[in-house]
Amino acid sequence: ALSCSAMGFDDTVRKYLKKDEHIVLAVIGCYAGIYGIVRIRSMLTKKPVPAAKPAVATSTITVGENKYGFEFPTMENFDEWEKNEANWAAWEKFMDSGKFDEWVEGK
Repeated sequence: ALSCSAMGFDDTVRKYLKKDEHIVLAVIGCYAGIYGIVRIRSMLTKKPVPAAKPAVATSTITVGENKYGFEFPTMENFDEWEKNEANWAAWEKFMDSGKFDEWVEGK
């Protein structure tokens, strides 16, 4: 029921790949090769990622401008922040008020 050309293809394949396992590995290898070619092609045709813009330094917030009444210390500004007594007074006031709970809850 198979045509002559189909039998010729099978005979040609069986000439080089004797076992069924060899044919399975060859098919998987073809799929992997096609996948690899597509991936490499997509990598080569991607537009380059634009360079990230340098972060702009923000001005510090003075007491009273922030929602919570003072500028929160960060790892970058803590050394300067801790030298200002007004920051510590605002911190104590913040911790004693109910605003700390609001800040923790993200309100």
